[in-house]
Amino acid sequence: MPGECLCAAAGLVGVIVVLLAHVQSRSPPWQVKLFPSQTYDVKQPRDPVVCRTPSNGILCAPSASGKTVLLVSMILEQYRGCFERVYIHSPSIDPQWEPVKKNMREDLGVNTDREQCWWDEWDEGALRNILAQQKKITQQSKQLGMKKLYQVLIVLDDMTDSPQVHNKTGDGILDIIASRPGSARKSCGS
Repeated sequence: MPGECLCAAAGLVGVIVVLLAHVQSRSPPWQVKLFPSQTYDVKQPRDPVVCRTPSNGILCAPSASGKTVLLVSMILEQYRGCFERVYIHSPSIDPQWEPVKKNMREDLGVNTDREQCWWDEWDEGALRNILAQQKKITQQSKQLGMKKLYQVLIVLDDMTDSPQVHNKTGDGILDIIASRPGSARKSCGS
């Protein structure tokens, strides 16, 4: 039988039974029924090549190779207008980040004198507060029946060599951020 040869060659013994049953009965081996569920929209990048939001990403390259330049470009070009807030954690908050800061103040209307949006050192408490606030906003928006949800971007730039970042296992903020990008409508980049 063709199905038997295909599965035996692949070494999938458990699948042979299913495919044999499928071949003999001429009907799908199983059917998955989709049940209706609430759907929500978030702003998406106009460029179809970049990742849809919410998402996580890691940008890894040698020092002085242009990672921050690329992040700034992505935030201001491909992802422009996708996020209501951008939070930057970087020990090198330098002139390269000025265009993003200007965008937050002028285009997003963030009063950065009253609301902190960038940190020059690791601050797990601040990240936990950002996530808690975002989760609360998302839950409230859903309760109000809103279909389009508010998103934030969290950027951890030049933080991988910081010992404070790696001092926890399982309950650290990076574990939460990396394992559940869509839970509070946040996107993260590193």
